[in-house]
Parts: sequence; structure tokens; C-alpha cells
Amino acid sequence: MLRSSHAKAAGAFGYFEVTNDVSAFTRAGVFNGVGTRTNVITRFSAQSSSRGTADTFRDAKGIAVKFYTSDGNYDLIGLNTRVGITTDGTYFLDNMRASRCPVTGLPEPDSVFRGMLRNPESLYSNLVVYSDIGITDGFRHTNYDAMHTFKWVNANDDVFWVKYHFETENGIQNLTVADATETAGVNADYGNQDFYDSIENGENPSWILSVQIMPEADAVTYEWDINDSTKEWPITDYPRTEVGRLMVNKIAQDYNIEIEVLGFNPGNIVDGIELSNDIVLRQRIFAYQDAFLARAGRLAWLYPTNLPHGTNLTDVLRESPGRVD
Repeated sequence: MLRSSHAKAAGAFGYFEVTNDVSAFTRAGVFNGVGTRTNVITRFSAQSSSRGTADTFRDAKGIAVKFYTSDGNYDLIGLNTRVGITTDGTYFLDNMRASRCPVTGLPEPDSVFRGMLRNPESLYSNLVVYSDIGITDGFRHTNYDAMHTFKWVNANDDVFWVKYHFETENGIQNLTVADATETAGVNADYGNQDFYDSIENGENPSWILSVQIMPEADAVTYEWDINDSTKEWPITDYPRTEVGRLMVNKIAQDYNIEIEVLGFNPGNIVDGIELSNDIVLRQRIFAYQDAFLARAGRLAWLYPTNLPHGTNLTDVLRESPGRVD
């Protein structure tokens, strides 16, 4: 079953700049060398709201960042729900359709709550959505977390488990239900409008990327499974370590062929960064790829924004004839 949701989104170019030396924990070039800059493209969206849905609709908000590193593309994806919704890969797929009636396609809140009852581990993330955070004031004014545990490997092949966090530099702001309802009637694209206006006005959206770092040996004796994405690591156990700053500062020239065709996949990793054994993370790798190909077509990976920087398209076609016949 495909994860077919492709929510309406805002996207733009920018860069990531390393502000703190974390070479002791990973050999990934994108995170090494204070001052190192890597070009990125970003996509911000609600989790399940499709085209035509007001941006002020109560929903989780997502961030997707494609780092154009010298070792290839690295995709990092997160939500503002702090934790994941399930430890069951199958429920992750089904949940994307749970909010609408399978017969009419109309919103069906009861199905969401039925799913919550059947999957009590989803309570935390759903409580976040039904808190003030569920109606953010656009995409700039909220934090995002990658939720899953990832594996960092340093130059000595030492292993560390990490959790990623994007902390906004734009201030936390949310809308009341009344304000959200009124705004939806005036401008259903309020979130996208705010995002692009901020860049044009020089108020570029930015986030500090930090990580929680756990030595490999700690995972064996930790009080719960570190691959459980429905749980947070207390900062008292593993404080956040700053890595760098994400700056979004350039609007695409053509939304349809630069932003709309973007594909992100947590399986796109680079040397020094590996996947954990989180079953939902593993499931997302297949689900995102299948959904991307079904939505954008088999050749969508050839669009420039999906290719690593410096790629010679002629060479790609010559080396991979079976992918474009």
C-alpha cells in the first residue's frame, strides 16, 4: 500500500552552515568543519492536508531538507509532533488515509480517534496536534524533530545514536481556533504566503539543528528501546548539542519543476550517517520511494532539484539506461 499523501507545501532554497565541531561523533562531511556551508532545498507542509485545504487547518507540520553534499544527497525529514505516531509500520501507512472517509473522501475525525484507541502509543503525538501546536502560525514559527533514531559513525568507526531537532529562530507562534477559522476564510494559503513573504522581506526563516548523542553501549541498558520513535530522550539524560544553522533564503523560479516534483526519502544517506533498526523508519524508505514514483513518474528523479549537485545528466542516462527506457 502506498503512502499516497502529498500535502500542499511551500519550498525554497537555502544553505546549512556548521557552527559546532561534531567530528568526534560523525565523519559526515556535511556536519564537519565549523563554517562549512552546504546548499539545501527545503519543503514545508502540513502532514495530511491536500490541495484546497486551508493552511490554518489543525494538522501536524512537516519539514524536509535535502542537503546537496559532496558525497551525494542527504535527506532529513521531521514533524513538529516531537515523536512518531506508531511503532507499527503498517499503521504508519494506514494512518495517512484515516482522516478521510474511504467512500466520500470527506473528513472523518471519528476514524482518527478510533485509530488512536487501537494504537495507544500514538497518544503523545496526537495530544501535540490537539494542543496549540496543532495550529501553528505558518511554517516558520515552530520546531521540528526527526523523531527516529539515527546512527552516526566517526573516523574511527565508533558508533553513536542520535536524535535530530530543528529549533526555530523565528519565535514560537500559534493561532487560536477563532483566528485560524477567520484567516482560512480570508486566505486559505496563509501559511505558504507567510513563508514566501518572509523571504522576500529579508526575514529569512531559519532553524538551529541540534542533536542528542547516545554512545553505542548505552542503548543496551537504556530504560526503553531507543528505536521506539514514540518516545523522547530526556534532555537530562542526553542534552542537545548544536550542529549548525539552517537558513532558507531563495525562492524557486518555477514551483512546478523545482518544488512540486521534489522527492525526499530518509533512505538517502551519506557516509558517516546510517539508519537505525526502527521498523517504521525502514518502512518509510519503501513507502516514500513508491509514493514519489507513483505521484511524479519514473523520470521525476531526473529533475535538477532531485539530483546531486555536479551531476552530469548525460552520464547518468548513459550509466542507467534501464531506468529511462
